[in-house]
Amino acid sequence: MKRWIVIGFFLTGLTYQVFANPIIVVDPLSSFSFWLVLSAAEIVETGIETLLLLFWGICLKPVYAALFVGNLLIYYFLFRPLADAVPQIWIAEAVVVGLDGLLVKLISSVEMFRDEPFLPLKWRHAFLIAAVGNVLSYSVGLIGG
Repeated sequence: MKRWIVIGFFLTGLTYQVFANPIIVVDPLSSFSFWLVLSAAEIVETGIETLLLLFWGICLKPVYAALFVGNLLIYYFLFRPLADAVPQIWIAEAVVVGLDGLLVKLISSVEMFRDEPFLPLKWRHAFLIAAVGNVLSYSVGLIGG
């Protein structure tokens, strides 16, 4: 476990050195620094959301994988086009937090993601978990940019 913490700090520190915010990078798909920052941001967001969900009794690995894939899909198919279409980035971020909250709630309602004992997750907690994960993910992007 210590190894992953060191790797996470290394990647986060390296993103600061390459100066690449995944929101403002000009040519995102061909930039190594973009992929590095995006990966660090996704790892932070998914990790924080998964760790917070442990308080409700979820299975660690399947939930992490589901949130990681779900967050990447939301980023590529909803956030990127929406960020280009709206004048303020905070509007796109608010929509993404809402979608992430929905994703967290849906994942917590699937039986295969539950562990024993499981406590039902309320909607407000799902949106709060999504907000915390997205704020920290956005912070990683700001550190990189």
